[in-house]
Amino acid sequence: MQTLDREEAMLRRAVGRDDFTGAALSARRYTSLVACELKRLPAADAELRVRRASNLLDWARHNLHAARARIAGKLGQLQRLSHYQAAIPVPAAAIHTWKIDG
Repeated sequence: MQTLDREEAMLRRAVGRDDFTGAALSARRYTSLVACELKRLPAADAELRVRRASNLLDWARHNLHAARARIAGKLGQLQRLSHYQAAIPVPAAAIHTWKIDG
C-alpha cells in the first residue's frame, strides 16, 4: 500500500511539472501496482480502489492535455515572434572612414 501511495504521489508530481514522459512511466507503474493490489482485495474494496485509480488517471490525462495545449500555444507565439525577428534588418558590418598608420 505504501508503494502504491508513493507512486500516486510521484504521478501527481510529474503531472504538476508537465513532465509527460515521467507521468507516462509513473502511470504504468501505478496501474501495475493497482492490478497487483486488486488481486488481494475483497470485491467491495476493489471497486473503491478501481474508482480511485480511475479518477486519478482521468485527472492526470485531463491536466496533461491542458498542459500540452498550453505549451502548443506558447510555441505558436514564439514561432510568430520569430517571423518578426527575421524581418528585422541586420546592420551591415561597420565600415571605418579613417585609418591609423602606425
